[in-house]
Amino acid sequence: MRKRLVAVFLLFILLFSTVHADDFQQDPDLSKAMPVIVDVVTVAMVANYGETKVYLPSMGISSSESGLPTRISFFLTDPAAFTKSIAKALGLDNKDLISAIISSFNSTISDPVLSAVYYSLLSKNYKVGNYLISGNLLLTFPEDVSHMTLEELMSADLSNSDPILIQSNLNVYGSELSKPVSITGVFSLDVEEKTHVVLRPVNEYMINNNLVTGGEFRF
Repeated sequence: MRKRLVAVFLLFILLFSTVHADDFQQDPDLSKAMPVIVDVVTVAMVANYGETKVYLPSMGISSSESGLPTRISFFLTDPAAFTKSIAKALGLDNKDLISAIISSFNSTISDPVLSAVYYSLLSKNYKVGNYLISGNLLLTFPEDVSHMTLEELMSADLSNSDPILIQSNLNVYGSELSKPVSITGVFSLDVEEKTHVVLRPVNEYMINNNLVTGGEFRF
């Protein structure tokens, strides 16, 4: 039950939130790339920690002894390939959202969270080569929560004075971008009222080799 709650929380981020940052209006490619990163990371978490485990190509997750994710790696990861992998796990083979929803009622796998992830990916109509992500995210947890499982962490009250840290070294390519997008830096992660995820830079960070100070990403 707790694993399902964690997956539902992650799915909420994927389906019902948007990414906000002041820099988006200045860089159309960044405004396209960031939601794709959110989709890929969230789907990876649901596939790895949800009720139905799904092999996703070109990515990997390393975990601590308690099960907390410590490293998420991508190797020219294509969200279109994620759609196919989840469809296979659900026993579906559909090209559009409506037929997928209808067919899912006859699916042999009862996993509404994974099904909803599939619907979301279909609704965004990712095509092969539209977006490719390479690089990694390193996660560091405060000492007082490092022993917790992911399920316990999601229901814990995290201290803003000792936050979860995410070190990003990501590059996004693809036919939908006029130029590659790279995001390098360290960010603190905060969950506001268990409904919004906020990433704030710890220091200066780099977007496409341009130094950026301040701001935040909200999901």
